[in-house]
Amino acid sequence: MNLDIAFLSELWNRRFEPPRRYAPPLLVHGGECSQLIWERYMHGPPILLVEDNPMDVDLTQRAFARRKLANPLLVARDGEEALAWIPRWEAGEPTPVVILLDLKLPRVDGLEVLRQLKVHPAWRTIPVVVLTSSGEDRDILDAYELGANSYIVKPVDFDKFIEVAAHIEIYWCLLNAVPPPSESGHGG
Repeated sequence: MNLDIAFLSELWNRRFEPPRRYAPPLLVHGGECSQLIWERYMHGPPILLVEDNPMDVDLTQRAFARRKLANPLLVARDGEEALAWIPRWEAGEPTPVVILLDLKLPRVDGLEVLRQLKVHPAWRTIPVVVLTSSGEDRDILDAYELGANSYIVKPVDFDKFIEVAAHIEIYWCLLNAVPPPSESGHGG
């Protein structure tokens, strides 16, 4: 499926307009709108950014702010903070729609965070997008072997990063279908 990014961006940017009696064209299927997609279109679960570099955190926040992202952006500044979310999710805090994970983290590295998330029965279905400056073949292979859902090398240029943010937003926050809720934890 070839998506018109300009159309999707325009559609996404309109999500702050007053609710209409009909769904935007992309969300209509067979004359009806999927309730799950409509809810994601209007507001969504959080995104967890796991990033230790303050400049990259700021860049990501500005990129998503420029895109008017509806999903709240939570930040864990090292691997230990990222893993500290697990008991919070178990206590009922909303699970993220996606985790954006840097690999080169202090205290607990990104690959270990990924390993612990993907072996946990309740949280292994949370999509994890590795968003890192490392383009090393070994890091890419290790991340996928541990269950990463995607691997993106961070662009240095801000405009290119805005494009990456747009793709993350459209795919992971709007189009991607998540598993239904389960008794063991994450889903829908």
